Amino acid sequence: MSREHVFPSWLEELFPDLGEVDYLRRLVTFSTDEHHQRPGPAFDVVVRDVCRDCNHGWMEKLESQARPILTPMLLDEPRVMTAVEQHIVATWATKTMLTMQGANIGGERVVSLDRYQWFCEKQTPLGGSHIWLCRYSDRTRWPLSTHQWGMTAVPQGEGAPQVGDPMNGFGVAYAVGPLAFWLFGVDLPGNPQTSAGSDDGHLLIWPALGPDIRWPPRETITREADLEALARRMPDGTLIHGMPTVAPLAGFSS
Repeated sequence: MSREHVFPSWLEELFPDLGEVDYLRRLVTFSTDEHHQRPGPAFDVVVRDVCRDCNHGWMEKLESQARPILTPMLLDEPRVMTAVEQHIVATWATKTMLTMQGANIGGERVVSLDRYQWFCEKQTPLGGSHIWLCRYSDRTRWPLSTHQWGMTAVPQGEGAPQVGDPMNGFGVAYAVGPLAFWLFGVDLPGNPQTSAGSDDGHLLIWPALGPDIRWPPRETITREADLEALARRMPDGTLIHGMPTVAPLAGFSS
């Protein structure tokens, strides 16, 4: 395994003069609420969770593809994205979401390890997942704020999930400067989850349905509490119901 930055080092060029930030991590379950905080340079969270060939192979190529697409949005500039670009950014967002799991308290993950293997082989967003872009303006935690929730979900008509049922879904919302990503996914036969699309505050980029999208959206997420709530939200059009079971939250504040 090799060392990998959760958020790539090229982001530092877009957010200069930050100095040290306070990295706050929080793990919430039904039985615990644990906190850990430390100071450090922005974007210095590193995990040893990625094989060397992947890190210096297809993942490095993905970074080079995503960087020119993401940069204008990270600078809060308008951007039109084609379906091909949406797929690249959605894959990058998935890679970042999976990588950040290695930095969670106690090694808690909201995505099972077999899904990592699938992602490595397919190099595309996870099956059963949807991904949106949002605009974010709260500087309480800047330039990074991440919120992750593990979920138990069942198809509608099978009764509500119960405490203790296995975790099979995730909701993750994280912001890098003004650009926020919302990822939602479940691992159920047939992926019977949602027909959701874009709205005034959330631009669907995965599945990439074909039309170009224009960033930024009309509405902006203005509070960190709303970003956290987004990670727990069931998208419109869901054909499942569920409940959060564990929430490894990682917030990064300046």
